[in-house]
Amino acid sequence: AQCELAREYAQLDQVYNTMGLIELARGRTKEAMSHFKQAIALNADFVEAHCNIGLVWKQRRDNQMAADAYLSGIEIDPGFLPCRENLATAYFALGKYKKAQSEYLKCTELKANHCDCRNGLGQVALKQNDLPLASQHFQKLVGICRQDAEAWYNYGFVEFQLGRCEKA
Repeated sequence: AQCELAREYAQLDQVYNTMGLIELARGRTKEAMSHFKQAIALNADFVEAHCNIGLVWKQRRDNQMAADAYLSGIEIDPGFLPCRENLATAYFALGKYKKAQSEYLKCTELKANHCDCRNGLGQVALKQNDLPLASQHFQKLVGICRQDAEAWYNYGFVEFQLGRCEKA
């Protein structure tokens, strides 16, 4: 009986995390936050729950708090791609383009063909007015994500801005 109770307790963190995701999908951020914190109280190294707290802050439009939550998840598991990608997105929203670029690059090191991170690199280059670099990133992006209309649009837009109408 004691072993069964220990097994149930070990899975309770997952239950709270799932309940938090359900509440977050319903837009009930206070309840979602409470569930994610309960999951972390049971398992301080539960990286998904840390990342999900970041999603709560993102939904509340507090990108700095979201970034802090994603960083706490990355401290636990530097290779957890959702935290890295969300951190890059939070930095981008905060206008911290160098940090966003660094995180997007780390994402592509973890998964070379990650379309959203490749797009993020192109968007950062655009914000930094580095059209040649944006062109390189978008060119890689359309090579990976051939069916992505937004990727093709961004690539064509940059090529047009560079005066390379034949590629646009």
